[in-house]
Amino acid sequence: MIDLDSLRVIWFGGEPLLAYDTVLEIMEYINSKTIEGVPKIEGFMVTNGYLLNLDKAKKLTELHVNEFQITLDGDEDIHNRRRINIGKRCTFNVIWNNIKSILNSNIPLKIYLRIHLSSDNIESVKSLLNRIKREIELPSNLIISFARLGKYGSDYDKYLNTMNNNSILKELVNYANSLGLKIGYPDLKTSLCYASLPTSFVIRSNGKLSKCTLLLRDEINTVGELKEDGSLNLYQDKIRWWSRGFFSGNSNELICPAQPSEFFYNLKVFGDLKE
Repeated sequence: MIDLDSLRVIWFGGEPLLAYDTVLEIMEYINSKTIEGVPKIEGFMVTNGYLLNLDKAKKLTELHVNEFQITLDGDEDIHNRRRINIGKRCTFNVIWNNIKSILNSNIPLKIYLRIHLSSDNIESVKSLLNRIKREIELPSNLIISFARLGKYGSDYDKYLNTMNNNSILKELVNYANSLGLKIGYPDLKTSLCYASLPTSFVIRSNGKLSKCTLLLRDEINTVGELKEDGSLNLYQDKIRWWSRGFFSGNSNELICPAQPSEFFYNLKVFGDLKE
């Protein structure tokens, strides 16, 4: 910690708020090790939003976890058909009410609302955008991003209605802009993938270290292990492979060292990346 200028901690899962007490314990420990605000602590959480009530958001923000990515699959009609909980209950109203209460408070945080797109939910997404316009009083802390559903080898791929029409995505971006809503992506701050950074690691629940949060079953993505005494055993050849773009300057390798990604596509769509 004493050698760092900043430390960015990203919580994801599964659902990290199922381990809320553990998150608090670790963030409290991290904050206790700073000296006069050094290193600067930044926290980001990827959550489905179901358990992110106002009290938890306040506490997490106090510990510098003040950016959240929450996903919705459209407005209430479509989302509730796709996203039921373990008790087979609908989840939209709980998630939406959490988002509203947080954004309509004065908590200094940002929510990245990731909306999933498929060929059969476009009108529902437009309905959701209108709901945001109507019901969010302080929209400046809400950043909307769109992500097309993809088939990544699951047994459920055959049930997905994917959407590959670029013009529809641009239409939705323009529609959101016409409502005065903010469009953006967490990763667009740097225009590169965290996996390409030599200083970025994923800590798995079994203590293994990875670089990418998607290719979790790929052997190339196991780059070391965290030992019980806190030391790291790093596989330098693999780490150099993941970080090669950082040294070569190759933009493709920086944006996605593993394969073309949705992020790479979004950079093209929104004009941040030249062919």
